[in-house]
Amino acid sequence: MRFPSPAFLLIFTLFLAAPCHARQDAPPEVVRPNVEPPDDVPDAPAPPSPAPVRKKTPPRPVLEMIRYNPETDGALFFVRVQRDRENEEGNESESAPEMESKPDLPRLTAAQFAASISHRLMRENHVSAIVPQTMFVVAPVPKEGDPLYGMRAGERFQLLLGTFSAAQWAKAGSDAGIGAGDMTDEQRVVFSGLFPAQDFEVQTYRLSPQRGEEDEPVWEPADKPRTHPVSGTRLRLRRQTTVSFPDAEGNGYFGTVSRDYDDDHFKPGDTKTDLVNGYSLTGDTATERVEGEEISFGVRLSYTEPNRAKPSDLNLDSAALKPTLVLDGSHKTVGDLIAACAKKTSLELRADKRMAAMPIQWRVAKGGHAAPVGEVLSVLCRSLTGTFRVLTPTDGSPRVYLLTDDREGLGTRLARLSYWHQKMNMTKESLVRKAALAAARFDPLSHVRFAPDDPLALPPTLSNAADAAYRASEDGVAAKIADLPPALRERLTQQVKAVGEYDKEISPNRIRLGSTMLCEYVFPGGDHIATGFGGDMSTDYLKNAANPAPRPKPAKPVKPVPPLVLTRTTPRRVCLVPLPAKDDIKTLLSLLRAKGFTEAWLAVPLRVPGTPERLAEAVAVGQSLGIKVGASASWLKPGENETGGTEDLNISGENGKRAMQQFMEMFGTMWAQDPSAPPPEEVEYVFDFLNRYMSGWIVPDGKTDRAALQTLLAVPELSAVVLTDTVAPGWGSGGENNGGMPPGLSLGATLPVRIACVRGVGVDPIDAVEPGFPVGYVPLFGGGAYNTDRDLQTFRFAENRRELALLTEGVKPTVPLFLENPAPFFQTTDSGFSRFAPESLKPKPPTPGTLPPTETLAAFAPSFEYGTEKMVEGLTKVVRKKNGFVVNFGQLRPADALRYLKLLADAPVK
Repeated sequence: MRFPSPAFLLIFTLFLAAPCHARQDAPPEVVRPNVEPPDDVPDAPAPPSPAPVRKKTPPRPVLEMIRYNPETDGALFFVRVQRDRENEEGNESESAPEMESKPDLPRLTAAQFAASISHRLMRENHVSAIVPQTMFVVAPVPKEGDPLYGMRAGERFQLLLGTFSAAQWAKAGSDAGIGAGDMTDEQRVVFSGLFPAQDFEVQTYRLSPQRGEEDEPVWEPADKPRTHPVSGTRLRLRRQTTVSFPDAEGNGYFGTVSRDYDDDHFKPGDTKTDLVNGYSLTGDTATERVEGEEISFGVRLSYTEPNRAKPSDLNLDSAALKPTLVLDGSHKTVGDLIAACAKKTSLELRADKRMAAMPIQWRVAKGGHAAPVGEVLSVLCRSLTGTFRVLTPTDGSPRVYLLTDDREGLGTRLARLSYWHQKMNMTKESLVRKAALAAARFDPLSHVRFAPDDPLALPPTLSNAADAAYRASEDGVAAKIADLPPALRERLTQQVKAVGEYDKEISPNRIRLGSTMLCEYVFPGGDHIATGFGGDMSTDYLKNAANPAPRPKPAKPVKPVPPLVLTRTTPRRVCLVPLPAKDDIKTLLSLLRAKGFTEAWLAVPLRVPGTPERLAEAVAVGQSLGIKVGASASWLKPGENETGGTEDLNISGENGKRAMQQFMEMFGTMWAQDPSAPPPEEVEYVFDFLNRYMSGWIVPDGKTDRAALQTLLAVPELSAVVLTDTVAPGWGSGGENNGGMPPGLSLGATLPVRIACVRGVGVDPIDAVEPGFPVGYVPLFGGGAYNTDRDLQTFRFAENRRELALLTEGVKPTVPLFLENPAPFFQTTDSGFSRFAPESLKPKPPTPGTLPPTETLAAFAPSFEYGTEKMVEGLTKVVRKKNGFVVNFGQLRPADALRYLKLLADAPVK
């Protein structure tokens, strides 16, 4: 079983692109061939000289063009905040427009110019600035939302069906359909949301014999548009045929055949009826942006409010900020200005890299103006709608004051909203599931029938057989295309051909037929057209409604696992398992040897006294049995009774176990209500694995752990020493999306790491805007050019490699030393172990990923796989490696590892 990672990852993407300006190139130079003219041809007149290309003069800065006298009014600056992002059409929109070309600039005062771009003029005693009128705000912990707000029409439709009585089902399935007058007041509220605000405009189109651009079909109006009022329009339920085309492996390719999505099914002269301009249903989205507010489930997640001074960890009126700074226009960016203020005050002042990159325009008198640092920083904070956050090192070194969005991390706040948003999504999904169960009480199969004139309807015999199969929890009825009615046979033949052109070959003699539900608008007068939302429903709706609580299928007999032959062509066949109790060592090693393994790496604690003695005993037992024994120790995950390092934290200040438990609590609630969820024992297995995987991570401390590593390396006759868990979640070098980690769960946000990261890359990890957060657009801190996710991972991975170099500095192992290669969170079969020569383990860490291995062993680590068959399936992918492999059971409980090993058939090596 593989854990459903899409449930962790939310659907909103963050955009924030840098401004893009059109490039103006000089006209191309004309190149003429160098050919001598014939003697009898008179000299041609010399070609005219090309007109000189005038170099475009860059526009004067805005502040130099407006009406402002710095001699009398002091220094003025303007931070050009880069907030451009792509709009829905893919074009760039500007929130800080280019004003240099406006002809009226010389007539505008500073205040008038500020007002023209939704800013205002802010004055302090010695310095002024043009600052935004409003600021972006991330909402605190939201109140409970409305799961019906913005619900998609297909979901609202299913909620409505869940409230139908038997009589209402009969009406909905009749030729007349069901209308508002047939419903209760509560039902009408949901019913009204399935219609557009304006009347329907319908038109019939005819397929032209001509083809359009790229050979596209051309549909031409066949008559005049017809208008139908929303009032009086009814909903009607019909069946439509479904078919699956199994391939040789048994996979099904599903196609709906009683609606025409593919124009290739039409011939010139054929007609179809459609809405002229389409339609949009009110509130058909769970998240929307309205006048600067981002609303989800009816709750504001972000909004704007008047720009004000935010609470600050740096007292801008303190004596430490009284020294004056000369403002002469030389500070071109926010970073330049912050660095100058830091130098004047001897405080460690820094700016988030996204703010530091912002350019500044100045209007100053000759020689500049002296202003207290506190005033400069006060106006700068208002220019960026930011504030200062303090990070206080625990080692007594100077405090770091970071100019950023807020004292609380932006990522921290967005992670909180992400958790809330996920819970609301699950609440909504739970309502839809309950509605489907409620609808099944009145047996929709007996009320929803095919339209009498549907040429693609199933014949009664097949329709009844498919219904009987649905009621027995089976997937439709088997059929052959050749035995079907002509219209249906022709359509399915076309689909078989179409599927075969782009995918695997399928057989027309192995199909399964069934039906699902289609919803139609029935207009006054009898005209009708298919709704858009009816096609959004699952094709299994009728099947699930026919048998909402399927009878448990008899357990399949457990098939014996085929022997796993470990031949002599694979020199190293290693199994990494937890070190058992003293009396069980011989049993375990005998079992491994019987399975064909040549080597056992026993997982032991790195920092617990007595470990070397236990390993020595295991080595002696292995020698007596003819199997080598090595030692495996977790570096960054201390085991039971093992202490060491500082507990790692995520951006919300939680350790890995607590962060994962919150997500597991949500999914546990969801799966408990979902009949299609995995069996309870499988869910429990996954939850147990995830909790153990995320628990106990510490930040690297290579220098302290060096002595413990040397103690392991000193144990005589070991075949290898292996370090596992070398990179914590979120510390990998996988680039964007945190190596597969769900948003907000990445570790690497303890205070020392945060300070080092601010100093190293200019970003506090708690300000990282990760992919998947529910707020789509965050000024200054959004995605695109300002995405810091890769920077943070690169920095943390480099820190990890630096600590690894400290761990191995001066160590000269007499046995092979292997390190577990870091892998993304959801990866299970592509991890491995690399052996490094002593000379490659130097204090100065090399570039990530370039440590020269002398030997690499592929590894399989059972992760979300449940059951022996899945385990063997993954194992067979690595046993083909010619140079050796590792079966890594180190993250399993000893009982689970032993259970897997006992279920494998013996495979003695000949």
